Amino acid sequence: MDEKSNVSPYKIRDVRPDDAADITRLLQYIGKYHSDMRPDIFIENPQKYNEAIVRDMIENSYKCSDERSDKQSDKRGENIILCAFRDTSTLPDAGASSDAEIDNKKVVGYAICKIRHTQKDALFRERRTLFVEDFCVDPSLQRSGVGRALIEEVKHRAISAGCNNIELNVWECNRGAVLFYEACGFTTQRRIMELLL
Repeated sequence: MDEKSNVSPYKIRDVRPDDAADITRLLQYIGKYHSDMRPDIFIENPQKYNEAIVRDMIENSYKCSDERSDKQSDKRGENIILCAFRDTSTLPDAGASSDAEIDNKKVVGYAICKIRHTQKDALFRERRTLFVEDFCVDPSLQRSGVGRALIEEVKHRAISAGCNNIELNVWECNRGAVLFYEACGFTTQRRIMELLL
């Protein structure tokens, strides 16, 4: 990353309903990316969530936030949806991207997370896990610090929520993502292995 300034041009915040279109655009990118990597598994140009579903998820994350503020934070299924946006006010004009389309995008990355509470049983201990269901950074801004800023905020939220760990799934063929998560301190907990026939 460029060392001209130690002020990050990216800010992380909770999503708002007007972010739904940008998040849907990034979901379409990540769906196509996975389809291109593993067409034997993913349909062509899959769309995990459409804009209406994303907007509904955002509305539900607001409801969960209100419940958490009322000290009801131990519910299953708490949603935390974060987004990154380019804060052009922190940069001089010379530091802005030459790509006007990127500078005008509101959301350049997101993390869709859910807190899972596992009850103690005959095998497992009781645990609270922050599970990252979806994570994406605009492809033109990968390796710019957006992803790290998002992960740092995810860690902060997990600690604040009393979680024991953060978990996510990553496809082995997505080597860039695997290396990114490892660089952020993630390690392999378990594996799903396959034998293609």
